[in-house]
Amino acid sequence: MKDPFTGMYPKARAKDWIKDMSMQKRGLGLVKTICAETEGMQVWWPKSGKTAWVVLNNYGHYRVI
Repeated sequence: MKDPFTGMYPKARAKDWIKDMSMQKRGLGLVKTICAETEGMQVWWPKSGKTAWVVLNNYGHYRVI
């Protein structure tokens, strides 16, 4: 079943650039990998030089660039 709250936002794919719209203000990030099993994506944030896991289903917390 598709989540009705994520239907209006596009999902990111591997190698997409995303802009973090959450309160963490991480800036732009590059999606490295996507895990369908956990519905997460590994994102590299150049501003901090760190990699973090982010929820794949977009609830408005990121924007695909």
